[in-house]
Amino acid sequence: MIDFKSTLKIALNSLKVNKMRSALTSLGIIIGVSAVIIMLAIRTGANKQVQTNMESMGSNLLIVRSATAKSGGLIGVIAGIIIAFLIGALFGTNIVITISPILLSFGFSGLVGIGFGYYPAYKASLLNPIDALRYE
Repeated sequence: MIDFKSTLKIALNSLKVNKMRSALTSLGIIIGVSAVIIMLAIRTGANKQVQTNMESMGSNLLIVRSATAKSGGLIGVIAGIIIAFLIGALFGTNIVITISPILLSFGFSGLVGIGFGYYPAYKASLLNPIDALRYE
C-alpha cells in the first residue's frame, strides 16, 4: 500500500521533470476556471439588465381582462339602445331592437379583438425577447 508521503514525493518529482507540461496544464486550468467565472458574471449581468428593462417597461404595459372587455361591450350595447330610443323619441319614430345585430356586433368585436391581439403577439413570439420589448 502506498502512503501519502510517497505519493506526494512522486507527484513533486514529476512536476520537476516536466516543467513545461506542468506550466501549460496550470495555465489551461487557470484560463478554464477564469472563463467559467467570466461567463457566469456576464450571464448574471445580462439577467439583471433584462430584468431592469422589463421592470422599467411595466408601467407602459396594457393588461386587458376579459371581464373588463365584456362589461365594456355590455355598456356599449346599453348605451346604443338608450341612444336609439332617444333619437326615436326625438324624431317621433318607433324603434325596434332585435337580438341579431347585438350578437353580430359582439361577434365582430370579439374577432377584431382576437385578430388584433393575436397577430402582434405571434409576430413578437418569433423575435428575440430583447428585440420584442424594444420600442422603435
